[in-house]
Amino acid sequence: MAKTNVLLIDDKSAARPPSAHATTARSNRAGHPQEAFREFADLPSLLKNNPPQMNHMNHRPTTKLCPPLGAGRFILPLLLLGVLNLTTPVQARPTLPAAPSNLSASSVSSSRIDLRWQDNSGNESGFVVQRGSSSSGPWSSTSLSVNVTSYSDTGLNANTTYYYRVYAYNSRGSSGYSGVASATTG
Repeated sequence: MAKTNVLLIDDKSAARPPSAHATTARSNRAGHPQEAFREFADLPSLLKNNPPQMNHMNHRPTTKLCPPLGAGRFILPLLLLGVLNLTTPVQARPTLPAAPSNLSASSVSSSRIDLRWQDNSGNESGFVVQRGSSSSGPWSSTSLSVNVTSYSDTGLNANTTYYYRVYAYNSRGSSGYSGVASATTG
């Protein structure tokens, strides 16, 4: 019996792994033998090394069943629908982070104000501190890392009142704002 040594997946060929066994069965009306893979234990590694190009518009057999070629060889259909989805975990989209709370602003010097707030979220990617010259803005923004709960705003003008608010963000979007806090430099 002739062995099939190549498997075609979306026009990519791969060598038949040693663990793949072929069997011959007389299942067509003319009595020609058909060769088919009965066991293909290395298919996951084969697909990893030679990934087929699949998307929602490409769900089609990669080969067609043809009449016997030469000495009773057949091309068997191989249909791979969603096989890549089995190895690609689907992650739930994160929820919006909770808004920070208890924002406080303290004047430390004539050019520095320290801020502190409570982190109420466990899923933020970071925080944004906004500073304004009035409680309604306009605002300038500074981005901070995840789990940061304090910030020192430096380089400020003396005897000036500054207003602050903070929000958390992640890949889903932004939280609501904390309350507005203010402090006046000395």
